[in-house]
Amino acid sequence: MTTALWKWPTGAAVNRTVPKSKFYENAKITNRLRDQFVEEVDRITWAYKLSPDTIRLRSSTAVPEIQVFAILAKSGQEISESVVTAIDKAIHTPIFFEITQTDGLQETTFMWAAYKQITARAPSISGYLRGSQIAPRSQRMLIPAAVDLAALYPRLLAPLLPMPPLPGESMSDTLDRMEQVNKLDREIGSLEKAMNAEKQINRKLEFRRGLRNKMHERELLVASTTREQSKRVTKDAKWTS
Repeated sequence: MTTALWKWPTGAAVNRTVPKSKFYENAKITNRLRDQFVEEVDRITWAYKLSPDTIRLRSSTAVPEIQVFAILAKSGQEISESVVTAIDKAIHTPIFFEITQTDGLQETTFMWAAYKQITARAPSISGYLRGSQIAPRSQRMLIPAAVDLAALYPRLLAPLLPMPPLPGESMSDTLDRMEQVNKLDREIGSLEKAMNAEKQINRKLEFRRGLRNKMHERELLVASTTREQSKRVTKDAKWTS
């Protein structure tokens, strides 16, 4: 997971304040979400637009542009995921958010983004990926080289992933693998809790075998193997006590 922010190209700067009302004037927005915008958000800025006109990389139907939105939270407030999601769904191109929060003494900024796939109807948005909180004036990373926006987009997302993509793996497959790992983590936690609470030796051993299986499955998913190898070995894996 990244501990830095991207150094966005100066030629892509927009720096335009966007009224909060633009994102909650839709009649379908709940009163609670409207209240969250009012309570949590100080300012929303359309900071950068990465497009053929601004960074001279070819666009595509999948990635016509990439936007960067800076959200400044009110003092002592944190930005809710529901607020970020509402903005993300209102704009049909990929977005990177830079969230700045302050507790009155210290100000921190972090990147927040979801993998967005553009469809004929509404965009499909993955679970959100968050970078580490850092001082907003910390040194930034140069954006990676790419032949077009479609190639640039997953490279911008990659540092936010809690695990590196496997060679040749698409962003969709990486996120799917990450979700499988998260599911296994939940199952491992439940098995550990059940095993520690169990009094009968036979049942405790049974839980331990199940725990080993799940831990092995997790190890295979994060190992540097191909996607198909991970699927096959995970399916066939057998453990004994």
